[in-house]
Amino acid sequence: MPVLALLDARALLPARGALIGLDLGTKTIGVATSDPDRRLATTVETIARKTFAADASRHKRKAVIDQHAAVYILQGALDRLARADEARAGE
Repeated sequence: MPVLALLDARALLPARGALIGLDLGTKTIGVATSDPDRRLATTVETIARKTFAADASRHKRKAVIDQHAAVYILQGALDRLARADEARAGE
């Protein structure tokens, strides 16, 4: 499957609807989602790729970091789409 630039992919998206952001780590995947208007990203969960011997408190901290990384990634995409929409409206 080809990877599209964010602004190229925008043409393929419906006008409204939530988007999902992923932080693909080697041991975990941080998951975030946006609101239907694509203005705000929030954490969803951290998924373990496989079982591994980590200290529980360190594992919990890492899970939160992965969730927030996914939010950061998705929020950046939402902000970029919003700026593009504003620029297009000003033309």
